Amino acid sequence: MGGIWHTPHLVKDAPNIAPARRGDLNLENVQKVVDGMYGVVNEGGGTGGRARLPGINVCGKTGSAQVASNDAAKGNKNLKDNAWFVGFAPRRAPEIVVVALFEHGVHGNLAGPIVRDVVKAYFDKKTRIQTWLQQKTTVAAGVAAVSTLGLPEAAHN
Repeated sequence: MGGIWHTPHLVKDAPNIAPARRGDLNLENVQKVVDGMYGVVNEGGGTGGRARLPGINVCGKTGSAQVASNDAAKGNKNLKDNAWFVGFAPRRAPEIVVVALFEHGVHGNLAGPIVRDVVKAYFDKKTRIQTWLQQKTTVAAGVAAVSTLGLPEAAHN
């Protein structure tokens, strides 16, 4: 987020919360990290390719977290590594960040589709809302046009 710390909130309407800048930050380094995370999802051979969405610049990083030593985990599916994926979109001016943990999923690339589906749902809903607002405006304009057809005004008492 460019060195700006936003306190996480889960609310219906975002409150006015002032972000705090944390220390000195080299914006070139931030851009390199964002570019790398974009490449993980969108460039050939990236481990996060399963999080890719047409028309949306998703960025992300795969990972795994060892539950137990590989020797102890052999044959025990409950001790397989956990798969992680963190992603955000769009690449410029991100609107959404999603982190997925796929328990015992072993490889982070398997958690990518979870993030992809959440990001897709977010942008699909945003599109539906924009379409609805446009339709509402069109209907209101139509009603306004009908009201100016030269019909007599209602009598006022």
